[in-house]
Amino acid sequence: IIRKNTFSRESVTKALTDEFRDRCSGCEVSITRLDLPNVTNLKIQTWRLNPRAEKPRGSFAAPIDFEIGAPGEGATRKTLMVTGQAAFYAQVPIATRALQGGEKIANIDFKVERKDITFALDAVANTRDFETSVTSRSLAIGEAIWKGSLRREQIVRFGDPVRVVIGGETWSVTSDGVAQGPAALGESIRVKVGKSQKLVSGVLKEKSLVEVQ
Repeated sequence: IIRKNTFSRESVTKALTDEFRDRCSGCEVSITRLDLPNVTNLKIQTWRLNPRAEKPRGSFAAPIDFEIGAPGEGATRKTLMVTGQAAFYAQVPIATRALQGGEKIANIDFKVERKDITFALDAVANTRDFETSVTSRSLAIGEAIWKGSLRREQIVRFGDPVRVVIGGETWSVTSDGVAQGPAALGESIRVKVGKSQKLVSGVLKEKSLVEVQ
């Protein structure tokens, strides 16, 4: 982010808030403390914020690259640090009943609450995740549901009958097959096809449909 406007507490706060929000999709970001470098005697032409790529956990330190010099003169570069504290809040799904590992989460199984996730090690799960996933472990009543609390739902298992589509842009052939292992939607799976029992690999596109390119 290159800024040509005046370097100020307000402009740096906005730049940091925008950057941190990009690193935590859907989060509310609050800069709770901001310590700016001393730029009193610098003739600032532009400045660039270069924060780290990951979401900070509480405290942060970010370099700011300044181009300094009088108008009409060649600019020189100087890097200074801005430090502070940031807080992150998100709408988090909370289990409303005890859930066993491998369960599908329905709408009645959770409620959404605003939580401080500043020090969270995992990303928040959302309802789209619930559509294609099941719980990866047991969850207690009142426990937050994170992406790590879920695993992809295996909708095909070893020995299940499947339809296999083999083709290109202008042609396709469909045959019956037998799954040689479990798979979730979008995952690779090996299938024995037809009477020949030829083994092929494809992608599970929908329940019982495997596409081989």
